[in-house]
Amino acid sequence: MSTSLPGKEEESSHRKYVKITLADNEGNQIEYKVKRHIPFGKIVELYASSNNKKASQLRLSWKGRPVQITDTADSLEMEDEEEMEIVAPQVGG
Repeated sequence: MSTSLPGKEEESSHRKYVKITLADNEGNQIEYKVKRHIPFGKIVELYASSNNKKASQLRLSWKGRPVQITDTADSLEMEDEEEMEIVAPQVGG
């Protein structure tokens, strides 16, 4: 018979999610609480639809490194409350 310790269930539930803040080049920040296994492409789609932008033109980076739309919080070993940058590539000079 197994018993669970108080707070254990809450702790495991907390680990299923990560809070990510997307910061764009206009100074806007939007927080998302997502399951750790959800691909970042889904987050880009949500951001694009709420900001009237095309998801295919947006790029994510984290700690100065590009992030692929197939990456997840788990695959990048992200902690809770991380900040990512989201930008649309600049055309011209």
